[in-house]
Amino acid sequence: MSFFRNTIWNAAGTLVATIGRMGIAVVLARCLGPEKFGALVFLQWLSDMTYLLFSGGLAGVATRFFPQSIHPNNGNTSVFGNWFIRSAGVVVLISFVFAGVATLLFGGQNRPFEIVAVAFLGGASACYALATARSQGLFQYRKIAYASTVFIAVTFFGLIFASIRTSVPLTIILLACANCAGSLCLLLDLRKTPESLFAPLSRDLSKHIGQYAKNSWVTSVISSLLWSRGELPLVRKNLGEASVGYYSIALTISGIVNQALSLLIGALWPQIALNWDRGAAEKLDEFCNTLTNLLILLAGLSIGLIVCLSSHIIGLLFGTKYLPSTDIVSILALGTLGLTSGCANLVVQAKTDGKFARNISVLGSGLLFGLAIILIPLFGVQGAAVTRVTTQIAIAVATLVWMRKMSSLPADRHNNLLIFFLVLVLSILLSTVKSLMPGLAVWGDLSLLAVYTFAVVFACTNGLRINIFNEVKSLSRLGHG
Repeated sequence: MSFFRNTIWNAAGTLVATIGRMGIAVVLARCLGPEKFGALVFLQWLSDMTYLLFSGGLAGVATRFFPQSIHPNNGNTSVFGNWFIRSAGVVVLISFVFAGVATLLFGGQNRPFEIVAVAFLGGASACYALATARSQGLFQYRKIAYASTVFIAVTFFGLIFASIRTSVPLTIILLACANCAGSLCLLLDLRKTPESLFAPLSRDLSKHIGQYAKNSWVTSVISSLLWSRGELPLVRKNLGEASVGYYSIALTISGIVNQALSLLIGALWPQIALNWDRGAAEKLDEFCNTLTNLLILLAGLSIGLIVCLSSHIIGLLFGTKYLPSTDIVSILALGTLGLTSGCANLVVQAKTDGKFARNISVLGSGLLFGLAIILIPLFGVQGAAVTRVTTQIAIAVATLVWMRKMSSLPADRHNNLLIFFLVLVLSILLSTVKSLMPGLAVWGDLSLLAVYTFAVVFACTNGLRINIFNEVKSLSRLGHG
C-alpha cells in the first residue's frame, strides 16, 4: 500500500475518532458535570497508565518489526506474529488485574463494582491499543478506520439507548465494551497454525526486539506522562476533581489541533522504519525537513483558530458552566507547536534505535513534574497548562536541534528552528492579547485572527521554498508497493 493511501485511510480513521470522541466528551461533560466528568477522566487515565506500565514496549515493537515481517523474502512472518499475539495476551491480562488495583489504591473507589469496571476498561483498552499497533505495523489503515467507526458507534448507541449517562462506573463499562468491539474488528484476520504457535524467535531477532522494546517501553510510559495528561494527579490533589474536569475540557479542545496534525504524521512511522532499513536515509532527511516546515505553518494557523474562538467553541459544545476553561485553552493551544517535531522525532528514533526518544522523554518528564510541583499550587490550573506547554516546546526544540545534527543535508537547508521560534513568538503574543481582551465579540475575534494569520503565513513563507508536493511524491515512491 502506498504512502498516500496509508495517509488517506489514517486520516479517515483519525477524523472519525476525533469527531466521535469529541461528541462523546460533549455528551458526558454535559450529563455528568465538572466534578463527575473529572472523576471519569481520572479513572480513564489510571487505566491507560496501567496498560503502559505493564506493556513492556510491545506496541512499539509491533509498529517497528511487523513492517519487516511482510517482506516477501522474510520467512519469520508467522513466528513473529504468533509471538506477538502470545505476548499481547499476557499484557491484557496483567492490565486487567492491575487497573483494578490502581483504582483501589489511587482512584478513590472502594466498591467492588467500580473496581471491576475500571479493571475491565484496563484490559479492553490494552487489547485495542495492541491490536491497533499490530494493524499499523501491517499497514492495515483501512481496518483501523473501520475499528474507530465501530468504537464510536457502540459508545453512542450505549449513551443514547441506555440510562447510564449519569453513572461513572456504567459509563466506564460502556467504554470498555466499545474497546472490545474495536479490537474484534482488528483481530478478525488472525490465523494461527498449531505447529508454529509456540515456535521461538531467532536469537538475533529476540535480542534486537528486546533492546528496542526496552527503549520503546520507557519512551511510551514517559511520553504518556508528557502528552497524555500526566499532570492530572497533581491537579486533582491540589485543586479537586472539578478542576480536573475543567482542565480536561481545555485539553480536549486543544487536542482538536493535535489530532489535525496527526493526520499528516500518523501513518509515517511504519513507512519510515521500512525505508530506513532499506538505506533511504538521505531522502528521509530531505522529506522530514520539508514536512516539518509545513507542520509549523499548519500548527501556527490552527493555534490562531483555537485561541481566538475558544470561548465560542466551549460555550457552544459544553455549555456556559465550562467557560472557566477558556483561559486554559489559550495556553494549551501553544503546545501544538511541540507536535511539529513529530516527523523529525520518528526519523531520529529510527536512526538511534529508539534511544533518543527514550532519553528526551526522561528529561522531559523531569521538567514536566518539576514545573508542575511548583506552578500548580501557585497558579492553579493555569499553572498546569504552562507546565505542559513549556515541556512540549522544550522537547520540540531539542528534537529539531538533534535532527539537524544527525542529518545528511547541508546546514543551510535546516531553517526549521528559525521558523519555529517566529511562529512561537507570534502565538504567545496572540494568547497574551486574547487574555487581556476576553470580552471581544465574534467579529473582534475574527479580525484578530485575520491579522495573526497574515503574520504567520508571512513568517513561514521563506521556509516553504521547497515544493512539499514533490517531496511527498518522492517519499511515496519509496513505499513497499
